[in-house]
Amino acid sequence: MIDTVGDDSFTYQTSSSDDLGDFTFSNMLVACGDLMLEVSSMSYISQLDQAELEELVAPVVQRMSEDQGCPAY
Repeated sequence: MIDTVGDDSFTYQTSSSDDLGDFTFSNMLVACGDLMLEVSSMSYISQLDQAELEELVAPVVQRMSEDQGCPAY
């Protein structure tokens, strides 16, 4: 599933498994002006929902937005 967050951002999450067991892979991309932030996480024990992933990266996105003059989402 890909969810749009603003004009230049998205999150993606999928579940899969490998030799170590089941895992959840999450990826978030935020673009603002000349800056781009990509956050990836892979967890075997818990699944982050979109709000939790956004909360983890919110301070960085806020600094990017202030620096580049982009609206915060």
